[in-house]
Amino acid sequence: AYYLLDLSWLESFLLGAAVASTDAAAVFFLLRAGEINLRERVRSTLEVESGTNDPIAIFLTISLVEIIAANASPEAKVLITDLALGFLLNMG
Repeated sequence: AYYLLDLSWLESFLLGAAVASTDAAAVFFLLRAGEINLRERVRSTLEVESGTNDPIAIFLTISLVEIIAANASPEAKVLITDLALGFLLNMG
């Protein structure tokens, strides 16, 4: 997005966070209603992975929107540290 759409890095990350998440509803539907034969361990892993992507995508999207709205341009190291700490503190 940075190179193709001429967006800033933060806007590019925001676009990535918004579109990269696996749609949990689609995965659950395909696994339950579809005739897909998977081992139970693989099926469970896919369900957990798709179910945990949505909260992380929401967290990243909200965080990036707030940073962009505040017109801040944090350094990458500070941004990663703040996002990781915020995520860990809010998970408890």
